[in-house]
Amino acid sequence: RSRGDDRGGGARGAGGVILDRLVDLHVHSAASGQGLELPALLELADRRGVRIGVADHVGAEHALASDARLHEHLDELADYPVLKAIELELADEPFALSRDLLGRLDYVVGGLHELRVGPRTVSLVEPGRLPHDPDEVVQAVVDRLVAAMEQEPLDVLAHPTLLPPALRGRAAELFHDDHLDRLGRTAAECGVALEVTGRLRLPHEGAVLRWLAAGATLAIGSAGREPAEVGELAYPLDLVERFRIGSDRLFRGD
Repeated sequence: RSRGDDRGGGARGAGGVILDRLVDLHVHSAASGQGLELPALLELADRRGVRIGVADHVGAEHALASDARLHEHLDELADYPVLKAIELELADEPFALSRDLLGRLDYVVGGLHELRVGPRTVSLVEPGRLPHDPDEVVQAVVDRLVAAMEQEPLDVLAHPTLLPPALRGRAAELFHDDHLDRLGRTAAECGVALEVTGRLRLPHEGAVLRWLAAGATLAIGSAGREPAEVGELAYPLDLVERFRIGSDRLFRGD
């Protein structure tokens, strides 16, 4: 089913796999600093026939940087038919979430956007020359993601194979099978779903197959910020159809 179709029933692809509803679990609103205000975001999602989970950035460097501000944000979301989530920054100094706050969320997404590699901080989102051995960067990413799944209250791990822009074209080469198997095993053991990200077209197909073989669950999200990106699920839905991934292997979000 294309994003522009009506909202009845499930989403069926060429492979015959049926999803009971089409949900974009990873969408950002204006509270992330980029994105639409909630009324415009919901109008857009409605036109595209997709339910959304609003997962705005949370962390010391973001606008949502305190329990009080997060509770206000969730009060705002309560007026809309959305899944209530956050994208927790998985920096070296994790942001603590109170039990009360966690109880109000439908799920927690964890996202790694920068990390320490040796004595320096490496951005996974900002372009620039990479002053590190690529294998060292990948190993640091895998180590941090594994630690986050083991230690943080995560339900979904966003874009697990995200690398700095200078390395993204080499992700299939740089993430070795043992890296992928370690991520998949940890996700299965910790009950964390690994995201297939529409906007970034991540991860590569081989990673998805290894994660499924390891017993991991997948999550479908766009990581959309701009209007054109919201509900951009063509890549993950194509993988669901071609690999005949059943709904029991997909995170629902509620």
